[in-house]
Amino acid sequence: CGPFDLHLNAEASLVYNDNIYLQQTHKISDFIGTLSPHLALGAGDYLQKEESWLAIDYSPSFILFANHDGNDAIEQDGRLNFEWRPASWTFGVKQGYQQRSGPIIEASDRVNRSIYDTDAYIKYDLSSKTTFELNGDQSINDYDQPLFSFNLWTLAGWMDYWITPKVKLGVGATGGFLDVAQNPNQTYQQGLVRAEYDMTENVAIRGSAGGELREFQSGQGNRLNGVFSLGGTYQPWENTTLLFNAYRRDESSLVAASENYTVTGLSAGICQVIAEKYTLSLTGGFDHSDYYATTQGVNANSPYNYAFVRSGIDWHISSEFTVGCFYQYQENIS
Repeated sequence: CGPFDLHLNAEASLVYNDNIYLQQTHKISDFIGTLSPHLALGAGDYLQKEESWLAIDYSPSFILFANHDGNDAIEQDGRLNFEWRPASWTFGVKQGYQQRSGPIIEASDRVNRSIYDTDAYIKYDLSSKTTFELNGDQSINDYDQPLFSFNLWTLAGWMDYWITPKVKLGVGATGGFLDVAQNPNQTYQQGLVRAEYDMTENVAIRGSAGGELREFQSGQGNRLNGVFSLGGTYQPWENTTLLFNAYRRDESSLVAASENYTVTGLSAGICQVIAEKYTLSLTGGFDHSDYYATTQGVNANSPYNYAFVRSGIDWHISSEFTVGCFYQYQENIS
């Protein structure tokens, strides 16, 4: 392939899902089979990512339902990542495309949507300890009607400082513009701090926290809210990995006109490799969402909770092919 390295692999899975539409009542279950071939092209230093590099990934997923074949679908996931690193500078571009058909909690149904993400960024290493970063993002989210599609543009600036070789602290500011179909537009600003802590080769923690001020073109009063994200991995033994994530953020409602919601959630999981070819996994999570009006005179929806548990086993037949079998429990509680 000339300057490119070519990688081909595939994954196949069978999932028993006890609530394929995420409905609160009258749950419907089914077996879902998925085949996902994956093509990856890489050039330059795309593995270590310490010099300039380019990576292109594409993976379609062929999804078949045992008893509800009206939900059969072909999903797509494509990504292009490029970094140019002259001296102390880094210039990067990321372009992503996703075509999805899975369930949406708010809609209590499976929904087709296309998502286009573009991210351009510049980093400058002032010294071995201090880095400046500027990010510009565009996210186009196109949902089948009657859901509300939306577009989001953000601009963020960061300064990071390595306190020790294992601890990095940063401060930053983000501004965003949210264009929601058939709803008032919104702007917001965030002041954030973030940290990375690589305690050992087996422990890594990442997190950010701060405040968000959001304005609404409808004339609704401004809203001040706290936001955060926290993630970590812990590998107590060579073949065992523990995962943890927690978050709080604001989202635009896809089904309720002139409403947003604040979602606060957490998830945790464990992965265990057995005999090098098998991976057992167990993950679970919980979300709580509170709605609020973005237009005066609108009565916000009641809050809802969402919980899930997923367990399964992967069989790594070779470096190119993996087969998995899973059980997924989901509960939509309002």
